[in-house]
Amino acid sequence: MHRLQSESSRKVEERQKQVAELNTVLAKTQTHLKEAKSSLEEKIQVETELSARVGELQTERHDVQEKLKNKEQQLKTMQQQITEQDVKIAKQINTCEESEQIGRASCRERV
Repeated sequence: MHRLQSESSRKVEERQKQVAELNTVLAKTQTHLKEAKSSLEEKIQVETELSARVGELQTERHDVQEKLKNKEQQLKTMQQQITEQDVKIAKQINTCEESEQIGRASCRERV
């Protein structure tokens, strides 16, 4: 009978040792899971912030493109006005030169 009690005690101790080992593994696993969850939450937060920043930059880019488009249109209009003025001045100079050739007074001062 003593031998049975000894055998039972040994089995109980082995089981307790196994349970202790499993509890240690479980605790480590839970710690790793908490760390992984924390890391994931941090990555999600960073991704959210980056996505927001990308949205801001896309809006800024669109605004800058619109301003550039407007400036290009203004420049085109100004270039067209300058060309029209150049043509007008060239015609006036040509008219003056023709007038001078037929003997009229100089009109360069008016141009």
